[in-house]
Amino acid sequence: MAAAGDPGTAAASAGSGENQPGRAAGSGENQPPGSAAARADATDPGPAANSAAASAGSGENQPPGSAATRADATDPGPAAKSAAASAGSGENQPPGIPAAAASADATAESSPPQQLCIFRWDLDKTYLQTDFDSFRALLRTAMQKAQDKLTVPGAATLLRELRKSGSERGVGSRICFISGSPRQMRKVLTEKLRLDGVAFDEFILKPNLRNMLTGRFRAMREQVGYKLPALLAGRAGVAVETREVCFGDDAESDGFIYSLYGDVVAGRVERPLLSRLLTEAGVYPADAARTVALCESLPRGEAVERIFIHLDRRSPPSRFDRYGSRLVPIYNYFQAALVLYQDRRLQPGAVVRIAVEMVDKFGYSLESLRNSLQDLLRRSRLQLESVRDLGEAIAGGAGETDLLPALGALPSTRALLRTLAHGLRDLGPLSDHELLPPPETAAIDYLKALELDLPRHRSRK
Repeated sequence: MAAAGDPGTAAASAGSGENQPGRAAGSGENQPPGSAAARADATDPGPAANSAAASAGSGENQPPGSAATRADATDPGPAAKSAAASAGSGENQPPGIPAAAASADATAESSPPQQLCIFRWDLDKTYLQTDFDSFRALLRTAMQKAQDKLTVPGAATLLRELRKSGSERGVGSRICFISGSPRQMRKVLTEKLRLDGVAFDEFILKPNLRNMLTGRFRAMREQVGYKLPALLAGRAGVAVETREVCFGDDAESDGFIYSLYGDVVAGRVERPLLSRLLTEAGVYPADAARTVALCESLPRGEAVERIFIHLDRRSPPSRFDRYGSRLVPIYNYFQAALVLYQDRRLQPGAVVRIAVEMVDKFGYSLESLRNSLQDLLRRSRLQLESVRDLGEAIAGGAGETDLLPALGALPSTRALLRTLAHGLRDLGPLSDHELLPPPETAAIDYLKALELDLPRHRSRK
């Protein structure tokens, strides 16, 4: 079934009317939207530190900047060899990647990006429908088998399409998971991904058993000191031109961490500010020192071009305006697919396959998808011209050749494709009073964001 927080539902308002989508195209405004190789233990120094496919460990007991800190907690997935070969040194990669954080009103490039792209995903509440808001729910989640875990609608198809998109361009796509789930859940989680047909290149889980045994109890809940150094370590050995797209959720601090990561690598956050932020976030001194050392070891350059935050807790999208247009809050993965099409990361057929799966398998209605699209337009996160181009491409048959045989060439599927295509192609502009201004592109005030967005930080004040 469609998630309750998607555009078109009363529950999406979260205190104000800003989460409600604008007028849907074609009425319906009240409709709801709808195997990995075994990893060496963290104490094993692992492969060479400059191997991008073997980086991003937790490394909390390793000296800052050592090879082991960059290669001690990675599970290379079934596609790691091909991805590592694609990454290389980057010296032969062609230029032409879109600028990071391009606003929705910028003109889309006429051709897709031509370099390796890394897609970094959280797991709980981003890929998996996970409930850990109570002890009973946490226990139930820990006891679930792989086949019992539920995927967020559209997430598995989106990941498969992202992998495929890199292969189609001949440049490769790397899929990397960084999760706060404990390492003891590795077997069941990787099995779930296998069942979903999702190949990955890195799989990093939190060393919570070690944290507990060594008395690092704060680290069991704190995320900045875990995820930020893991992201920085994962950047080691990657060509400076390589761009990244990050996926997280609104349950913890993914928006803050991904934005800080991108600005640290780009050189927009200097060492004194980074050190202060780590201290204020409650990061242990050894982890803070390691994070700073990793930061200073990396070449500067634009890395993060887009951040998606899945609004699992129905946070108002305006909560994330402080992070600028690079970060896009989404209610569902059809919205992510639309933005990725605009960013030239997905082809029209991929958007169609994601939409059809959400309707066919998860109970989303066509009106729900239209409402989701209108929501992005209203928030100035999607360009009308991109929507019309997508509609024209679908009306011309993009995606239909791949979809119809797989779905038995059902008349209902063909009708859905035609209806969706015509609705997108003929969509009219929103009126001025329906449009919200896009987020400002000013420098992010990370001290203020830390105060507002980190729940553990708020609880200590």
